[in-house]
Amino acid sequence: MMDSIYDFFLGANKIGLWPALSALSAVGGLVLAMNYIRTKSYTRGLNFYIAHSREEGTNFPNKIIINIRNYTGGTVVITNPYFKFGKTIIPDDNATCDSYSKEYEIKFEDSEKRYLNEVDIMLRHKEKTITFIPADPKESDAKIEEAIESHNVGILYCNVIWLEDRPKIIRVRKKI
Repeated sequence: MMDSIYDFFLGANKIGLWPALSALSAVGGLVLAMNYIRTKSYTRGLNFYIAHSREEGTNFPNKIIINIRNYTGGTVVITNPYFKFGKTIIPDDNATCDSYSKEYEIKFEDSEKRYLNEVDIMLRHKEKTITFIPADPKESDAKIEEAIESHNVGILYCNVIWLEDRPKIIRVRKKI
């Protein structure tokens, strides 16, 4: 049995399998590294302002509000947004969530700025949009304010597409 394994590796070496596997693993590592580098927590000119609001009598009375402003000098499209809570703040039980990945749904204002029902949003230069993350109504205001100050609420993920001659896509990972 041991001779057959040795013969297999010896034959693989003779036909050049090991250099091919080495090259393939180097290319795979490079692709993973480039993907990691393209994920950014800061994008110049795309500003995130975080606030807290408690409004009784609504579907989500305890909200962490995210105001996104585009001062990039161009038009951007924000797509595929979702939020993952950290360990500090408990999400509202009624928030829409993928039960397996614990990714919470994020929606943006519609064109009339009345409802949050858009999953993608286009922002021209100097335009803004708003969304929110529903926190558990039992969470204290002081605890939420502290979590916002220390950026321990969770992480907002989204793709940002710069609409230019050659569109540029960046994966954003913003600590909230």
